[in-house]
Amino acid sequence: MLSQSAFNALLKIMEEPPEYVIFILATTEIDKIPQTVVSRCQTFNFKKIKIDDMIERLKKISKNEEIKISNEAILKIAKSSNGSMRDAISLLDKSSICFDETEIENLDELLGNINKNYILDLSNSITKRDKSAIIKLINKLYTDGKDLEKVFSSLVDFYHEMLFVSMFKEEAKSILESYEYCDDLLELNCQNLNYETINLILEKLMTGYEKMKYSSNKKLFLELSLLKISQEVFPLKKKKIKKRKCKVMKIFLKMKKSF
Repeated sequence: MLSQSAFNALLKIMEEPPEYVIFILATTEIDKIPQTVVSRCQTFNFKKIKIDDMIERLKKISKNEEIKISNEAILKIAKSSNGSMRDAISLLDKSSICFDETEIENLDELLGNINKNYILDLSNSITKRDKSAIIKLINKLYTDGKDLEKVFSSLVDFYHEMLFVSMFKEEAKSILESYEYCDDLLELNCQNLNYETINLILEKLMTGYEKMKYSSNKKLFLELSLLKISQEVFPLKKKKIKKRKCKVMKIFLKMKKSF
């Protein structure tokens, strides 16, 4: 972005341009451009390209360039590009150079994405309050060299999709701009969680994700965050609490007798 003095110099030229000069300014941060410049421009806001249109274009390019790529991988590229055709073509180009035939697993490797099975397992472990499973899964991802911030953001995406599926069921696919877990969530019936519970988990994950950026030990932060969510959102049932109390009482009586 230009400095204020540079914008002032540009403004002077824009006010009295030579006849043969046409200025075309492109930016994704129009709020940072001074109003004095914006007021002298015609503004055109470009929309994101629809996923179906991107898929059609990517298939055409793949056919013309003889790139071997599966339909699932093309869909993944379209979803990962966030509505940008340029990014989608760039990713298609990279995958064609790196792999003889591109499958969805190759793209996860190329993008550094987290395999959705890990996310599904983590979510299931959180729901079941399975502390050891949570720690083991995080440790596995850490030793595999995965970006733990990406793990956190993937969990946010997962519960975001779960929130929409719990409200709209099959319609969630058409409402969400891009999705990855909808089919699994429909099959699992959102792991039998209600809207309020999903919303609470999502709020805690988003708060944790923002704080994680400033943590010096991201692995420890992720472990503690997910364990805390598991304990706070899914408290022990009354029967289990009673059972634990009985166990503690037995230990106490046994210790009392020994004295």
